[in-house]
Amino acid sequence: MAPILSYFLVLALPAISHAAALPQETDGEVSIAIIGGTAASLGEFPYIVSVQFKQGDTRFHHCGGSLIDATTVVTAAHCMINQDASGLSVRAGVTEWRAQGADADVASYTIHPNYNSSRYEWDIALIKLATPIETSANIAYAKLPAPGSEPAAGTPVTVAGWGTVSNTTLASSPDLLKLDINVVDRDVCQQGLDFTGVTITPDMLCAGDLAGGRDSCWGDSGGPLVDESGTLVGAVSWGWNCAQPGLSGVYANIGNLLSFIRPS
Repeated sequence: MAPILSYFLVLALPAISHAAALPQETDGEVSIAIIGGTAASLGEFPYIVSVQFKQGDTRFHHCGGSLIDATTVVTAAHCMINQDASGLSVRAGVTEWRAQGADADVASYTIHPNYNSSRYEWDIALIKLATPIETSANIAYAKLPAPGSEPAAGTPVTVAGWGTVSNTTLASSPDLLKLDINVVDRDVCQQGLDFTGVTITPDMLCAGDLAGGRDSCWGDSGGPLVDESGTLVGAVSWGWNCAQPGLSGVYANIGNLLSFIRPS
């Protein structure tokens, strides 16, 4: 991933790669998409949504997100910066983002007050929907982790999204892809990404395949990273070029962000 800062799922990451939905120009190579993934089946990730731009009756995939109740979606802050809520909608219950699904317009959104776009810190936002999206055969709400919890290094996790499938294109995948990876030790992650000047903080979680070739990338930003129990442990945030050897993808650490997601 490279700084785009763009945001990703690699699925694929920004250069700095995800820190941006489908990426914007920057002096880095952040990315956002799933690289090396396989097709997901309908209902396999029943909480995933495609956050979409509206242009008349036409929709364009922008970022991923996770439905946590009938009117709330968790996504990445970088996906929502400077967006007009009235120009956005979300689509649930599909594996092909263009297919007919359960749609809802965005009523409003809230970005974490500490979000830092230059350091990629606190990269989390909540979307409020104008109408509820109810559960169905292919739609369910994501399970949240315990406050302060995070999966240990080596834990198997899965990322899903409609991001790009190559770090050489910005075209999103029409079909939902998934990728099985592992949580990466924070110190190992920091060592690999030290050249970016970004500190891997407790609000970040690293995951990927250090051998390279498999990662989230452009367009995956904001989408879910889940453990084997289906618990939402991360949201696609950033990376340096997608799927680079020795470099991890970086995700918003949901367990350390619950005070924002579910304030008491």
